[in-house]
Amino acid sequence: MPVLCDTVTLEEVIATAVQVVGCQLWGCEWVLSNKQKLLRVYVEGATGSNGSDDLNCKTDALDASQFIKDSAVTVDDCARVHRQLQAILKVEARHMRALQLEVSSPGLERRLFKLSQYRRYVNHTLRLLLCVPYQERKRFIGILEMVRDKEREIVLQIEGMAHTFAFEHIVKAYLVID
Repeated sequence: MPVLCDTVTLEEVIATAVQVVGCQLWGCEWVLSNKQKLLRVYVEGATGSNGSDDLNCKTDALDASQFIKDSAVTVDDCARVHRQLQAILKVEARHMRALQLEVSSPGLERRLFKLSQYRRYVNHTLRLLLCVPYQERKRFIGILEMVRDKEREIVLQIEGMAHTFAFEHIVKAYLVID
């Protein structure tokens, strides 16, 4: 995320704005769409969690489904967040011309942005895209076995074998609903 001043990133500004309207920031991504910058912001309802580092839980499939249901946002929530962010970005990010903004729920097959978000989905299937090949591949699907915070790694069970991936090598990771 771009830095707006010496100490504040755009993501921090967005997280604060999202909280003001009663939601939680799940993540942000930049997409180039029709030669325009698109800032996609994913939000959850107030009962959701932004995957803060103090969260340390394992869930089974029913718990994860219930969490996603409990943290759902409405179209009205997304509209309120969109209006709030538009107003703030006009001031804070005025140097970013032709910026389109999109606000939505992370959805069922949500993208994981922070290592702390992975903990919530231990024992669930993930789809990974890596920036560097591992065993001559960049794409993997497997069951998240564990998250090693200290080493900044995750372990996926793929075809009966445990494979360790450095978080820094993960370009994108998505929850897969079986």
